[in-house]
Amino acid sequence: MHLAEAHDGDGAWMRYLHREFFPDDDFRNFVDRLLHGLGPGDELDLVFGGDLFEFEGPRVVDREIQFDDRPRTEDNALETLDRIVADHPTFFRAIGAVVDAGHRVVFVVGNHDAQLGFPRVEQRLRQHVARFVTKVPVERLAARVRVRPWFFQTADGVHVEHGHQYDTWCAFRDPLRPLGPQGREIHPTVGSEAFRHLISRMGFFNAYDERTFMLSGPRYLAHWARHYLFSKHSLAATWAVGALRVFGTMLAARPPRELAAVIRREAAAARARFAERHTLEWARLERHAALFAQPADDQPHRVVRELRLDRLALGALAVAGLLVSAVKPKLGLAVSASAVLLGMVHELVGPTVGFDAEYVRVDQVARKIAAIYRARAVIFGHTHIPGCEIEDGVLFANTGAWAPDAPSADVDEAPPPRKTGRPIVWLRRPADDRGAPIEGGLYRFGEGELEAQVEATTRERTSMFGELRPTVV
Repeated sequence: MHLAEAHDGDGAWMRYLHREFFPDDDFRNFVDRLLHGLGPGDELDLVFGGDLFEFEGPRVVDREIQFDDRPRTEDNALETLDRIVADHPTFFRAIGAVVDAGHRVVFVVGNHDAQLGFPRVEQRLRQHVARFVTKVPVERLAARVRVRPWFFQTADGVHVEHGHQYDTWCAFRDPLRPLGPQGREIHPTVGSEAFRHLISRMGFFNAYDERTFMLSGPRYLAHWARHYLFSKHSLAATWAVGALRVFGTMLAARPPRELAAVIRREAAAARARFAERHTLEWARLERHAALFAQPADDQPHRVVRELRLDRLALGALAVAGLLVSAVKPKLGLAVSASAVLLGMVHELVGPTVGFDAEYVRVDQVARKIAAIYRARAVIFGHTHIPGCEIEDGVLFANTGAWAPDAPSADVDEAPPPRKTGRPIVWLRRPADDRGAPIEGGLYRFGEGELEAQVEATTRERTSMFGELRPTVV
């Protein structure tokens, strides 16, 4: 959902922070509809598949937007969480209603809200939920409100995680230890830095809708001419300064080889404790961890390519050649020509891979996770692209996103999701038959009703798991 601080400004600039585009009212209506439809004895797990809270977004101080450059420490995360909760009371009232009705709420951690893994932040989140719960004693709240720093599994084989660990731009070295070398703050991934310094600052886009900012060169030029040419904002300067800051932060935050080895050992120990706490087989957990993508800060050359800094350097070289040609024509033209030639060779030898390749990887990893745990359903998020299919009796789904659905300034290019409803993965089975197939799939919630988009039935229970509670993601 990327619940962020609200800024009710005017016009198209930073429109995705306007309260009117937040999903809170839709979520409250969905919870009302869901609870109304449950029968006596029904049990529910309401699972948020990561990136529920936006810890990387702009801050709003005295009604002014301030881009957040603060360290990702536990203290700063506590302040951000308090601000977010204050701007989303409707959402938390809905959470309280689920808990009061006797059901469980599970917060799976994503790359935008890795700060939930800090102990005091998890405790503060539970305290905020407690303010909206009236029927459950505080001492019993921990059993009803849970935070999972890596993944959540139901007893009958439904596996839910965010999916960022299989995306090189957003992966931590380990989700159970997403900390930097000093162990005091969340490690800055290339993806989080790009969101802070690039995407969230290009305010005529919707930072949560890739269709608005994953544009071709001609479309970026048209976007600039339409919105930036006669405004006080600069698209080119935002990109150039932001890209350099992303690359510089990445280099500064890379752990030395010796320290990286220490981090790996600490992560392995954390996984062993995680396996013991949740009665998981350590060997399966290690096979799972082996699927993590290599963090992008281990591949600086690829970061340079993706940020287009190589093209910036070659362009600067070509311009320098033209300037030199005014004094020494042959030398200047040779420099410019070599820059063009280098760019062409660079593209032929090592073409840009792009973000789509990471999304494909995320989809492929879901199949491997199903095999490791003999799961009957694997649910991811991260890509903001909802989908659902069944293969060999196993259901694979992506929850999409309920992120702010503000249309970009180029409204015709990206219609808001509200027109088609909010995506939900809803899975269920009869309470009196633990071995029954799991039914459900991808649904859309709109105008007070759940409409099935893709429905499927999984195989009979043959997995390593026990009982299943109905699950909504």
